[in-house]
Amino acid sequence: MVELSDKLKEVDAVAVSYFGEPLFKLWESDEFLVGSFFDQGVLRMDIKRKDEKDGITWDELQRIKGECGYADKDAVEFYPAEQDVINTGNWRHIYVFNERIPLVRKNYNEVFR
Repeated sequence: MVELSDKLKEVDAVAVSYFGEPLFKLWESDEFLVGSFFDQGVLRMDIKRKDEKDGITWDELQRIKGECGYADKDAVEFYPAEQDVINTGNWRHIYVFNERIPLVRKNYNEVFR
C-alpha cells in the first residue's frame, strides 16, 4: 500500500463539476485531489492522483474517504452501463451515503456475538 505523504487538508475553492454541480468541499494532499459534489442528493467524491498516473488502490480510496470525514459512512464506486460512460480523465468517483447500505457486509465479529 502506498502511504499518503501527508494527510488531506480542506482547501478553500470555488468550482463546478463537469455536470455543473457546485463544489461542496475540496481536499488536497501531495498525492491526491478530492472534490465533493451533491449528485442527485448523494455526496459524490471525485478523486484523482495529482501526478496524473493511473491507479488508486482500494486501501487508498478507503483512507481518503476517512480523511475527508466520512469514515463512518458507506460508499460505493459506480460503473455505468457502457452507453452511459463519460470518461473525462483519470478520476475515480465514489458515492457516500448518509444511511447504511443494506448490501454492506458487517464486521463478522459484530454479526456473530
